Order: sequence, then C-alpha cells, then structure tokens
Amino acid sequence: TTMPLYKWKGERFRKLPQSSFDQERDFEDLLAKDPTILLNNEELLVISRQAKTAKEPKYDLLALDSRGSCVIIELKKGKLPRKAIAQILEYAASVSKLSYNALDKLTREWFISNGREYTSLLHIHSKLFEYEFGAIRESQFNSRQRLILISEGADPKVLEVVEYLMNIGVDITYISY
Repeated sequence: TTMPLYKWKGERFRKLPQSSFDQERDFEDLLAKDPTILLNNEELLVISRQAKTAKEPKYDLLALDSRGSCVIIELKKGKLPRKAIAQILEYAASVSKLSYNALDKLTREWFISNGREYTSLLHIHSKLFEYEFGAIRESQFNSRQRLILISEGADPKVLEVVEYLMNIGVDITYISY
C-alpha cells in the first residue's frame, strides 16, 4: 500500500516523498536506513533501535543530529493517541540522562548488529557530519533532546498539545502520514 506522508509545518502540512509500508515496523526499517526523509532532508545518525531506557518500554529509534543532540523518534500505526505524547516525554527524560559512554555503547551495539564497521561514536559522528575530529567534545553530546512523533492521520487535540509544547521550548515535531 502506498500512502502519502505529510509533515505538520506551522499552519499547514508539507508532503514528504512517497514510501510504501504496511506496518509500523516497515516504516521503522525505512527510517533506520534513511532518516533524511524527515526534517527537510536533515542528516541524522541512527544509533539505536527498539532499545530499552532503564525500566521503561522501548523507544523506536534513537539518533543524533549534527550537534550531538539526541533525536528520539516514536512511530505509531493508526491515529496517534494523546498518551503517546506522555510516552515520548518519558523517553526524553530517560534519554537525557545518557552519558557519552552510554551513547557510544548503544552506537557500537547498533553498528555491530547491522554488520557495520565501528570505531567510536566521536569518529563516526565527525565523519558523517564532515567536521574535524575533536571539534565536538564528548561533553557536548546529548546536551539537548529532540522529539519526533509520527502517526497515521492527524489528531487536532494532539496538534494542540504539540503546539503548546513547542511554545514552551520543547523541541518536538509531529509528522502525520
């Protein structure tokens, strides 16, 4: 089944490139391979998938942006329930406590499980984002968390809550397909 994807941008939706998937897992597969379909083709480094945060349930994808901020991506098949917002905020609170060493360990596990060569998070990050090794220090990683909620169909109440969170400074993006 082919479905159009839309991203909520201010007062309107912007159509994303078409993709085909039947289940939430299919979309996760797509994002794990090419996260640039989100956020105006912004490059993201996926470092973990379906990982547990402490005693909490599993978040769908964890990535890093060019500044080393953690990007938590949560996908929901069907209409996004309002409780998903509480869920992603819980994930963000848990992820905010991850040290550079914890992120490095998650990245190592992710790369090895996908048959990819692994050196270090610092090296991989600097290579992907094309900056001089050492320009971003370990202490700069995970200084901010960005949240991305993706669901099938838009819910006006969820949009209202997301807009409120954005207005008070939470870096959250709601994408509907």
